[in-house]
Amino acid sequence: MRDAGMPPNPYSRGRGSNFRPLLPQQKGPGRVQGIISGSEGLIGSIAVQALEAGLGFLLSPTRDRGAVSVILYDGDSPKQAYAASPEEFAAAMDAIQAYCQGKMGHGLSRALNGRQ
Repeated sequence: MRDAGMPPNPYSRGRGSNFRPLLPQQKGPGRVQGIISGSEGLIGSIAVQALEAGLGFLLSPTRDRGAVSVILYDGDSPKQAYAASPEEFAAAMDAIQAYCQGKMGHGLSRALNGRQ
């Protein structure tokens, strides 16, 4: 469902039909910069580990820019968490890193799905 007055997204076909790359209400940095601050190197390292493990992950701001959505893709069942603080973001990154290293079995579901 799209917002009234918003033109349809010409790039969308199917499940991602609500995706709009530049939402007009997203002005300013919100809290995202504070949440991820200092994690830039870790994010790059985890991206390499995820690629090597055959996984994907997506980091994106929530619509109100008050948190970071963290989604891990492994097969057909993505796992999602919302990090509203640097500590929650670090915990989500640690969970992805542990999953990539094969050290965390089913504990990842608790770590990533505990805050929905």
